[in-house]
Amino acid sequence: MITSLAFRVYGATSAATTATQMLSSFPEIRIGLLVGIGAGIARPDQGRDIRLGGIAVSKPDRGTGSVIHYDLFKASPGNQRESKACLRMPPDVLLKALGALRAKHYRENSKVPEFLRKMASENSKMAKTFAHQGFENDRLFKATDPNERVQREKRDSTEPEILTMALSLLVTLFSTTLPTERRS
Repeated sequence: MITSLAFRVYGATSAATTATQMLSSFPEIRIGLLVGIGAGIARPDQGRDIRLGGIAVSKPDRGTGSVIHYDLFKASPGNQRESKACLRMPPDVLLKALGALRAKHYRENSKVPEFLRKMASENSKMAKTFAHQGFENDRLFKATDPNERVQREKRDSTEPEILTMALSLLVTLFSTTLPTERRS
């Protein structure tokens, strides 16, 4: 079964409401997967260099669930933040499937580029919207100084990379308009 949030409706409450309605309509559902578009927190110095078009798959990290509630934390002395919430660990069946998929990707090429080519050939209107947006548009700025760009190694392929990591859930919605000179 597939469901989605209403157009331009965001947030954990909407997602929970949608999931609850789905479960009440189809009580035999045992596992739900959340799929969406998000903003990854790139950490190139830690081997997590998320790029435009990349695919982030959540996995548990250091005993926590695979999705950490980023903006629910306890303030500790010394201006430190201690995370106080995360989703439960995924079921073993999903963790085993993730392990098998990762192992397969070590042996074989990903099928994602093939799926994208097929989507583009069968849906010409989607081809332009979901095409690689160009290396020049894949920029990362320092969180501490939004005017300072982070230098990263150039990529030689437009194919999406798949990264596995704990993902953060940010309930606070940030919306901003960049000055014209930053958009170009």
